[in-house]
Amino acid sequence: MPLLVAVIVLLVIVIGVYAVSRGLPTPWTPSTTCKVDSDCPHPETCDVATGACVDLVLPGLLLAAQGTAQTFYNAFQAVIGNYTNVYGAHASSLASSALAMGLSVPDTSNITAALAAGLANLNKYNQQVLATPKCDPTKSSKCGYYLQIMALSPANPGVAIWPVAMTAASVSTNLPIATQAFPPLSGDLSSLVSLVVADAQAKQKALDGPTQAAVNAVNADVGQINGYTGALTPLAAAVKQAGGVLYNHYMNY
Repeated sequence: MPLLVAVIVLLVIVIGVYAVSRGLPTPWTPSTTCKVDSDCPHPETCDVATGACVDLVLPGLLLAAQGTAQTFYNAFQAVIGNYTNVYGAHASSLASSALAMGLSVPDTSNITAALAAGLANLNKYNQQVLATPKCDPTKSSKCGYYLQIMALSPANPGVAIWPVAMTAASVSTNLPIATQAFPPLSGDLSSLVSLVVADAQAKQKALDGPTQAAVNAVNADVGQINGYTGALTPLAAAVKQAGGVLYNHYMNY
C-alpha cells in the first residue's frame, strides 16, 4: 500500500512538471477565462466579450445593503443630534419662560442627567456597532457595520464582503443598547410640563405665549422620543435582511 501511494504521488508530480514545461496549466490550477457560463463558479456568469467570469447580481445586492445601512445611520445620527442640541434647549426654554411669568422655577437637573446618560448609550451603540471613531475599514474588520459595508464595492472579492454582511444582524440585535435611553428622558420631560401646567393652574394663571410655545415644543419632543424605538426597529430589521441576502449570495459559491 505505501508503494502504491508513492507511485501515485510520483505520477502527479511528473504530470505537473510536464504540463509546466509545455506551457500548460497544472492539474490544480483553475482556469481564469471562460467561454460559457458553466466555466464559471456559481453564481457568476461568463462575459463572452471579455472572457471573464462576472457576478451580475452582486452590485444590486451590495447597493441594497448599503442603502439600508445609510438610511438607518442617518436616522440614528438625527437622534444623537436631538439629544445633543434640541431636548436640553427646549427644557431650559420652558423653565426660563415659566420663571418669567412668575411660576416656580422647575428643577431640570434630572433632565440634564437623563440626557447625559441617554447620550452615553447612544454613542456607545453608534461607536461599537455602526462606526468606530478613527477606524479605517480597509485595514481593520472591527470598524462597525456601517463603515465596513460602505467601504465595499463589487470589485472586492467575496471573501472580503461576506464577513461584513454576516455582521449586519448586529445592528438589530444590539439596538436595545440605544433604545434604553429613551424612556427616562421622555418621562422627565413629561414631568416638567406637568409641573409647569400644575403650578400655573394653582396660581390661576394662563400660560403666556412664550410659555405655551415652550410647552408645545417639549410635548412634541416627548412624542418624538416615544416614537424612536418604533421608527428605528424596522430600519434595523431592513439592514439585517439586506445584509442576510448578501451573505446568503456568497454561500452559493
